[in-house]
Amino acid sequence: MTIAIYYVGIKDKEKNMINKFRFKDMLFDYWDTLNWRILDLTKKAGSGQDVSSYQYNIMQFVNKFGDLIRPIYGSDNRDLINIGMNGLMAGLFQAIALLENGTEPEELSTRIVDGPISQLDAILSSLNPDWGGGVVTQVFTSLWNNWLDEVRGQLANDVVKANDAFKESKSTTNSFVEVFFNGVVSQFPNFFTDRSM
Repeated sequence: MTIAIYYVGIKDKEKNMINKFRFKDMLFDYWDTLNWRILDLTKKAGSGQDVSSYQYNIMQFVNKFGDLIRPIYGSDNRDLINIGMNGLMAGLFQAIALLENGTEPEELSTRIVDGPISQLDAILSSLNPDWGGGVVTQVFTSLWNNWLDEVRGQLANDVVKANDAFKESKSTTNSFVEVFFNGVVSQFPNFFTDRSM
């Protein structure tokens, strides 16, 4: 799947505006794809298989979140968001390894919340007041815990627990997309159009 910004090319004042419905769909597609790629990785937990290709694909894909917001918030903010997302994913890979070795990643989880998650919160809340008040921290902390529960379920051969955690991940990101999308559109109403090409 290709994540791309669709410019609407309508003449005069609507030239180069973004179709807001397509933008929302791309946000949903991004988070849905990321959740599925992480599920593919967590399913390998405890298998002893080489997961480097799964990790590589996730790290390549995760940067597309920054790419989605670049036309609105600029390249510098894209880069900062991508740094936070990369740190979050790198932490997840470490946490999976710890869980496979029978160690709960409590200290690592604290570092992730205080590090990449707090960085993402600081960046996003500075860009849009709708994302303040700890909303971003709550979302990404929930995601982190759900992803770890997917791993715990896989390692325990508890399919129900793993599936429930995956469903919670999807529910969390779907809610986040609504908040994120509404925040962007309300902040930059003249940047978006309802009209199709």
